[in-house]
Amino acid sequence: SHTAQREFANLQGLLDLPPSRGNLASTVIPVLSILIERMNSEHSCASVRAAIRKRLVDTLEVYKQNEFLVLATCLDPRFKINFLDATSKELLHAKVLEILDESTEDTNEKPVEEEEDDPFHRPVQGDEPASV
Repeated sequence: SHTAQREFANLQGLLDLPPSRGNLASTVIPVLSILIERMNSEHSCASVRAAIRKRLVDTLEVYKQNEFLVLATCLDPRFKINFLDATSKELLHAKVLEILDESTEDTNEKPVEEEEDDPFHRPVQGDEPASV
């Protein structure tokens, strides 16, 4: 039908992302959010739009539970946190703090001791290079 083709044409611009954007995990949540918004704003094919919208909302909820996608979306300077609801923002903040705590724990490890027989170590100290 002509109306369905028009609806698809409206959405096609959202789906035709350049390769540099289309392959990033950080685009999943924003693209689904925009599609859902478009499904709410159009007035034709109400039953088709409702079915598509429900599927998009369900899919978006699954993706929003993936902390790595949420983190990627937040860290992408094109999106930041504009596509996240309050709960997702709180979860993201907690995850960033958790990652920060884990990264500072790793810095408290004992430094690696240098070995005197290491051929890469000697030239730095001014010793003669090891004979091969």
